[in-house]
Amino acid sequence: MECLRWAAVGKTDAEIAMILSRSCATVRFHIHNAAIKLEAVNRSQTVFKATQLGYLGNVAAVMVPHLPHETQTSAAAK
Repeated sequence: MECLRWAAVGKTDAEIAMILSRSCATVRFHIHNAAIKLEAVNRSQTVFKATQLGYLGNVAAVMVPHLPHETQTSAAAK
């Protein structure tokens, strides 16, 4: 699931491999296995189905770092 969570936020196989300290082949293997289990035809559909079925949880809240309060306030004022 970790590979799919990173794929859901737009990371490439190479980026996921670096983050998880695995090879690109291992990342592709896990995403491919998820695709088979979800009967998906490609990576996008795999991520979509996993998200819709609730397997990935709230990916945006988990993977995207939160801005400091000051930055949020000044960004909202613009």
